[in-house]
Amino acid sequence: MMRLSVLIPVKNYTLVPFASELVDQLGQSLDKADFELLIAEDGSDSEHVELNSEVNQLEGSKQLVIAEDIGRASVRNYLANEANGDWLIFLDADSDIDSDFIANYLREIEKNEAEVIVGGTKYRDEMPAEGKLRWYYGKAREERSGSDRNKYPYSGFAANNFAILKSAFDKVRFDESLTEYGHEDTLFGKELQRKKVKIQHIENAVYHIGLETNSDFLDKSKVAVESLFNLWQNGKLKTRDSLLLQTYIKMKPFIPVLRFFKKGFERNLISATKPKIGYFDLLKLIWLYRADKARS
Repeated sequence: MMRLSVLIPVKNYTLVPFASELVDQLGQSLDKADFELLIAEDGSDSEHVELNSEVNQLEGSKQLVIAEDIGRASVRNYLANEANGDWLIFLDADSDIDSDFIANYLREIEKNEAEVIVGGTKYRDEMPAEGKLRWYYGKAREERSGSDRNKYPYSGFAANNFAILKSAFDKVRFDESLTEYGHEDTLFGKELQRKKVKIQHIENAVYHIGLETNSDFLDKSKVAVESLFNLWQNGKLKTRDSLLLQTYIKMKPFIPVLRFFKKGFERNLISATKPKIGYFDLLKLIWLYRADKARS
């Protein structure tokens, strides 16, 4: 009988309601001996560790506590090491799901047509009071249909919602040399492609609900761009692997001029009721240019 492990890394986020919903769905579809839910506290503070300890009371569930933040790549590998399932479902803690979420994944797993199944990401239709930039960006760039994602199945891989055969994960794994935020999932997708692991994108999205403030999202995005640059410089990603890198190569002669508009871009993105995503794209090019100049 197939056994399923649902794996969630978490840092300073309360996920008991989400975990409870997952366990309810798992119990409706599987015998209790055939599933487990593992969460890993990756350097969470004591308050959140205590709050999330309620997960231990849920059927088949366990809270694992890592005292220091080991990073997004390492914590996912750690969870996979601890898992007993034949299939693993990786999710982010700041998510919400529809009532047929687990059933949809199980139906696709039973088809036995792919080693990796990616569900996708959506955002609620109501614009949040906080995190407008993250919401606009998610709506514009991350909400994509399964058929659209299947056109280039390994590109833009997102690790916040996917199922993978344990034996396939053991062939790829996340690169633990990546300790800063960003693009560990991009590199994972490229490794899946290199190892010829079959992937299928479906309509089984999670809703991203833990949206950062505009300024926090900009700070995290800057770190992600710098991580992308380092992967590129170290030869772990090629120019063709990233649309941002391709655009940077084409636009590089003009970017010094863009720098004069940087503060205006930031003002719009941080404070505007409807931030312009195009400004965000230009700002990322400026960050890449600065990383490039600092390296040369």
